[in-house]
Amino acid sequence: MTNNLKGFYNKALIYQNNYNSYNYILVSYNTIVAEIKDDKFIVYGYYSQTTARHINAFLNYFGLKLLSKKEILDIENTWQQSKNYISNYVYQRGF
Repeated sequence: MTNNLKGFYNKALIYQNNYNSYNYILVSYNTIVAEIKDDKFIVYGYYSQTTARHINAFLNYFGLKLLSKKEILDIENTWQQSKNYISNYVYQRGF
Protein backbone atom coordinates (compact mmCIF):
# COMPACT_ATOMS: atom_id res chain seq x y z
CA MET A 1 0.00 0.00 0.00
CA THR A 2 1.20 3.47 -0.72
CA ASN A 3 0.68 6.42 1.55
CA ASN A 4 0.40 9.02 -1.22
CA LEU A 5 -3.11 10.10 -0.28
CA LYS A 6 -4.45 13.45 -1.26
CA GLY A 7 -6.42 15.20 1.47
CA PHE A 8 -10.20 15.08 1.02
CA TYR A 9 -11.12 16.38 4.49
CA ASN A 10 -12.75 13.05 5.41
CA LYS A 11 -15.23 13.28 2.54
CA ALA A 12 -13.92 9.89 1.40
CA LEU A 13 -13.51 7.09 3.92
CA ILE A 14 -12.11 3.56 3.69
CA TYR A 15 -13.69 0.82 5.79
CA GLN A 16 -12.21 -2.63 6.33
CA ASN A 17 -14.41 -5.72 6.80
CA ASN A 18 -14.39 -7.09 10.36
CA TYR A 19 -14.60 -10.67 9.11
CA ASN A 20 -12.30 -10.52 6.08
CA SER A 21 -9.34 -8.20 6.42
CA TYR A 22 -8.84 -8.16 2.62
CA ASN A 23 -12.22 -6.57 1.86
CA TYR A 24 -12.46 -2.78 1.80
CA ILE A 25 -15.18 -0.32 0.84
CA LEU A 26 -14.87 3.30 -0.19
CA VAL A 27 -17.51 5.70 1.08
CA SER A 28 -17.62 9.07 -0.65
CA TYR A 29 -19.97 11.70 0.75
CA ASN A 30 -21.83 9.02 2.76
CA THR A 31 -22.38 6.81 -0.31
CA ILE A 32 -20.70 3.46 -0.95
CA VAL A 33 -19.04 4.00 -4.32
CA ALA A 34 -16.44 1.25 -4.64
CA GLU A 35 -15.12 -1.88 -3.03
CA ILE A 36 -12.24 -4.30 -3.13
CA LYS A 37 -13.73 -7.71 -2.41
CA ASP A 38 -12.02 -11.05 -2.84
CA ASP A 39 -9.27 -9.46 -4.98
CA LYS A 40 -11.83 -7.83 -7.30
CA PHE A 41 -12.42 -4.12 -7.70
CA ILE A 42 -16.10 -3.21 -7.89
CA VAL A 43 -17.47 0.26 -8.58
CA TYR A 44 -21.09 1.09 -7.85
CA GLY A 45 -21.39 4.18 -10.01
CA TYR A 46 -19.75 7.27 -11.38
CA TYR A 47 -21.38 10.07 -9.40
CA SER A 48 -19.14 13.05 -10.10
CA GLN A 49 -15.59 14.11 -10.94
CA THR A 50 -14.92 14.42 -7.22
CA THR A 51 -16.08 10.86 -6.59
CA ALA A 52 -13.88 9.71 -9.48
CA ARG A 53 -10.92 11.39 -7.73
CA HIS A 54 -11.87 9.55 -4.53
CA ILE A 55 -12.03 6.24 -6.45
CA ASN A 56 -8.59 6.84 -7.96
CA ALA A 57 -7.13 7.80 -4.57
CA PHE A 58 -8.60 4.53 -3.21
CA LEU A 59 -6.99 2.57 -6.06
CA ASN A 60 -3.69 4.40 -5.56
CA TYR A 61 -3.78 3.64 -1.83
CA PHE A 62 -3.78 -0.08 -2.66
CA GLY A 63 -1.19 0.29 -5.43
CA LEU A 64 -3.70 -0.39 -8.22
CA LYS A 65 -3.96 1.17 -11.67
CA LEU A 66 -5.81 4.48 -11.84
CA LEU A 67 -8.92 4.57 -14.04
CA SER A 68 -10.32 7.03 -16.56
CA LYS A 69 -13.99 8.01 -16.48
CA LYS A 70 -14.68 5.54 -19.30
CA GLU A 71 -12.97 2.71 -17.43
CA ILE A 72 -14.94 3.49 -14.28
CA LEU A 73 -18.19 3.49 -16.28
CA ASP A 74 -17.23 0.22 -18.00
CA ILE A 75 -16.88 -1.68 -14.74
CA GLU A 76 -19.98 -3.72 -14.02
CA ASN A 77 -22.15 -2.16 -11.33
CA THR A 78 -23.02 -4.64 -8.61
CA TRP A 79 -24.99 -2.54 -6.18
CA GLN A 80 -27.05 -5.40 -4.67
CA GLN A 81 -25.69 -6.09 -1.19
CA SER A 82 -23.54 -3.07 -0.47
CA LYS A 83 -25.82 -1.22 1.94
CA ASN A 84 -26.73 -4.40 3.81
CA TYR A 85 -23.27 -5.31 5.05
CA ILE A 86 -21.64 -2.02 5.95
CA SER A 87 -22.13 -2.95 9.62
CA ASN A 88 -19.49 -5.69 9.09
CA TYR A 89 -16.85 -3.04 8.37
CA VAL A 90 -14.77 -0.89 10.68
CA TYR A 91 -13.45 2.54 9.83
CA GLN A 92 -9.85 2.39 8.69
CA ARG A 93 -8.97 5.87 7.52
CA GLY A 94 -10.29 9.01 5.95
CA PHE A 95 -8.54 11.04 3.32
